[in-house]
Amino acid sequence: MAARFLILEGDGDYAKAKAFIDRYGVMDEATKSALGALQDIPVDIAPIFRIVY
Repeated sequence: MAARFLILEGDGDYAKAKAFIDRYGVMDEATKSALGALQDIPVDIAPIFRIVY
């Protein structure tokens, strides 16, 4: 999937990119339900990363 996306990005073909997003850019109900079930899982850490130059 990532390879297809990168090729679309590199080609700059708007119509193909739109078709890709129309097909894969929407979550189905099973995915929404699975992600919704994860909302109440406690998080033990709050990752904060310093930017080091």
